[in-house]
Amino acid sequence: MTSAAPTSSAPVSPIPKPATSSSPAENLDKPQMPELATEFSGAGFEAFIEYWFEARNYAVATGDTEFMLEVSDSRCGYCLQHQQGIDEIYGAGGWVVGGELIPSDFGKNLQPTGGGAYHSFFTLRQTRGAAYSTDGELLEGYTFTPGDYDYEFFAFHEDATGWTAALIDLADGSK
Repeated sequence: MTSAAPTSSAPVSPIPKPATSSSPAENLDKPQMPELATEFSGAGFEAFIEYWFEARNYAVATGDTEFMLEVSDSRCGYCLQHQQGIDEIYGAGGWVVGGELIPSDFGKNLQPTGGGAYHSFFTLRQTRGAAYSTDGELLEGYTFTPGDYDYEFFAFHEDATGWTAALIDLADGSK
């Protein structure tokens, strides 16, 4: 008598598949904000900035801007500009390959600026990337050139909700 192999009752998670020039990304892991990223401290501010860009990179890779916008002020021009570009690409059936933004080399200032925001300087690395149309054609005007840029990030902090991105921009004197 033969016995059947034991079966597992645990659900199998779909395997994440990054985007390529011929197909959009599938099953990417959603960004999870670390607890530290809500803390009012220099380390918390840095963790928040890193999370904001993880949420932005997820939005670029999937078209889902929800996580980025949840932690962005409704007046954040940089945030809205990225949302609009992402919505335009994905709304037309396109997708993006690469184009991640990775922050590093932080400088913190937890003293309030005008309007109650807090400020940090950092380096932002852009990876190579491009957007593609539904038929796999490169979308003109949506290529991302690698490079390192000096940026600044302003955010508000509320004890109940944590940080909210207010202004993200090239630092003065940056190319």
